[in-house]
Formats: sequence, C-alpha cells, structure tokens
Amino acid sequence: MTDAHPTSAADFNAAIIEEFRAPPRAAAIGDHLRTVHAQLRRDLATVRAQLDQFGEGGEIPSLPMDLRSHCVAFCGALHEHHSNEDGVFPALARQHPELAPVVERLQREHGVVAAALADLQQMLSTPEPVRLRTEFDRLAKELETHFSYEEDELVATLNATDPATLRQR
Repeated sequence: MTDAHPTSAADFNAAIIEEFRAPPRAAAIGDHLRTVHAQLRRDLATVRAQLDQFGEGGEIPSLPMDLRSHCVAFCGALHEHHSNEDGVFPALARQHPELAPVVERLQREHGVVAAALADLQQMLSTPEPVRLRTEFDRLAKELETHFSYEEDELVATLNATDPATLRQR
C-alpha cells in the first residue's frame, strides 16, 4: 500500500485491492479493515449531517445534488468493500475453520446490507425526508453492528494472516 492517506471509502477499497495484488509480505490486514471501517463510519456521519441539513417535513421535489452524490458514492464504496471481503472470506474460512460460522453470518449480513442500500438508492429518486432518514438510520445501525462484530471476530486472525494466502486463486 502507498504512504498516501486515502480520503474516502472508495480510496480505501482501492488500497485494499492493491494490498491483495501486492507481492506477498507481512501486513496487518485486520488493522487495515479497522481503518476502512473508520472511513465508512466517517462517510456515514457526513451523510447523516447532510440529511440533518436537508431537514424534515413533507415531500419535496428533489434532494440537494451533493447529498444525492454522497449517498450514491457511499453506497458504491460500501458495496465494493463487501465484495472484496466476500472474495477473501472463503480462503479465510478454509484456513481457520473455526471462523466458518462468523464468515457465514457476515456474508448473510452483506446480503441484507446490499438490499438496504438498493432501497436507499431507490428512495433518492423520490425523496420523502422522514422515510429517507428512518431508512438511513436503520442502515447505519445495522452497519455499526456489522462493523463491530466483524472487527471483534476477525481483526486478530487477519493481523496474523499473510495476505498472499487470502488471494483468490
């Protein structure tokens, strides 16, 4: 990975892809996972702040472009992050069979999150501020639970794992 500090979840996803394509070397993948999650949490906070500024009330004709753009970018970055994880999970479960139930739960949660993201993106085209905020808050709560569980269950093992052994073959 480069020394540059990625500023968005999409940049972090690009960095993790680079990490898995890099020549084999010791890396703290679990710490990197925490860093990616921290960026996604910051992105969630940014979208939440924009929703707060957007206001509550009745239906309005359209969302401000920056809010819509940030929501779409966040959804894309999160989808890419989960796709990357889903590509690594089978190798992780083979190497650490005791983690198979954890990996299965995380993959199920990725499906639930993907459906929630699709619903949220659909709501962006015909926004109802209260409903949008309710669905966003539900998604944010699910993501926090998911991120925390993933970190609690996988970080130590990932930090002890050579990234080369997790690359898809």
